[in-house]
Amino acid sequence: VYKGQLALALASELGEVATVMSEWVRDENAVAPRDLSKEFGDLVWVLNELMTQAGLDFEDVMKDNLLKVETRKRKGFIQRTNRPIDS
Repeated sequence: VYKGQLALALASELGEVATVMSEWVRDENAVAPRDLSKEFGDLVWVLNELMTQAGLDFEDVMKDNLLKVETRKRKGFIQRTNRPIDS
């Protein structure tokens, strides 16, 4: 699969996640958790493929991101809340 095709697939999968999420925001009971899981799984699969083609390891990317987020939290740039998404 070419990088260009994967980039388009990423956009497409993100659109599908957005569609299911918008349905979920309107009515949580209208969307089964399994539906969300399937769409997020498709999105992550394509993202992982792009990272692999770029010579990156998914787990390493996520670890680096967690470190970045923790640093931002310590500096006060990110404040964690336990509010529901629709608040």
